[in-house]
Amino acid sequence: MSAKKRFLKFLLPVLIIALAAVMVVYMIKTKPEKKAPVRKEKAWPVQVVKIEPKIHKPQLVLYGVFEPEHESILTSTINANVNEVEVFEGDNVAKNTILLELDRSDINLLYQQKEADLEGVVAQLGIERQELSRFRRLKKKKLKSASEVGRQQAIVTKLKAQEDVLKVQLAQIKKDQARATVKAPFNALVTKVFISPGNRVRPGDRLLSLYDVDNIQIRAQLPNKVISTVRQALHQREKIVAYGEIDGTEISATLSRISAKVAATAIGTDAIFVLNTKGFEFGVGRSIKLVANLPGLRDTFVIPYQSLYGLNTVYVVRQGRIKPVTITKISNVYQDKSTLILATSSELQAGDEIIATQLPNAITGLKVSITK
Repeated sequence: MSAKKRFLKFLLPVLIIALAAVMVVYMIKTKPEKKAPVRKEKAWPVQVVKIEPKIHKPQLVLYGVFEPEHESILTSTINANVNEVEVFEGDNVAKNTILLELDRSDINLLYQQKEADLEGVVAQLGIERQELSRFRRLKKKKLKSASEVGRQQAIVTKLKAQEDVLKVQLAQIKKDQARATVKAPFNALVTKVFISPGNRVRPGDRLLSLYDVDNIQIRAQLPNKVISTVRQALHQREKIVAYGEIDGTEISATLSRISAKVAATAIGTDAIFVLNTKGFEFGVGRSIKLVANLPGLRDTFVIPYQSLYGLNTVYVVRQGRIKPVTITKISNVYQDKSTLILATSSELQAGDEIIATQLPNAITGLKVSITK
């Protein structure tokens, strides 16, 4: 084989490889460039509440117990047998209703005795006064001495004193005669009957106990942190009203006074609320949950609990993005059976929109879309 043929045989594969390389490079360089897809930022759907800073009343949950303002234990004023008992424990009675009757025989007899004694004393007093007048005339004629007149005057004075005592006793006995019929001193509920017909009672013996159903109060403990605020409100004659429900009935009560005695637990002081409705029928000693409206505070707003992140952070929507804001929580408020937050913040103003949706990825600048 000639040298030229050998050279061509060697050169041909090289040319083929070189041509293939050139084609590969060309194809790589002329390959159309693939553009990266543009990612669209997601907007997280949220609900918002517009805040309205104004005067709101903080609310406080209290647990109270019903108790009567007036509770009486009626006792006997005379020695007598019990004739009739007209009521039983648990009875509701109107004022002046007859509760029981005591036997008047003994007291009537005593009255007759005292009345006879009085008649005798009055008659004797008349005689002795005439005698005193006669002694005085005789003394002027020097037929009686001054000492004799003095002794007669002493007799008259003693009888007059006896007359006065008997009149007082008769007046007292007459009252006791009336008290043999025991009546309700007010609209009441009977809590205990201590006697039965046929029993013998003496002055001071208990007959029955009852309480005034038209003057019921609720005793509840106020925490120490609100005592000064409440005292100031009472001093300024500002009403503090509490609301509650018992046996399906809604009730309201107005704060009347604060107890002078601090509770044994030293965490609060008893407050007395007076019921605003009459005709109490729920039972003394029962407990009730109350929501009390405290004095109003300016520049406060109400937000749902879903708006709160952590202890004191909310997110306000600004130009479609959220920004954290610090608030000061004052208390809970209760509206339409929902528990809301009463708060204040120097960083917020009327019309600001606070998100009311809990976002697991809430961060500053997160894009959101407001939904209804």
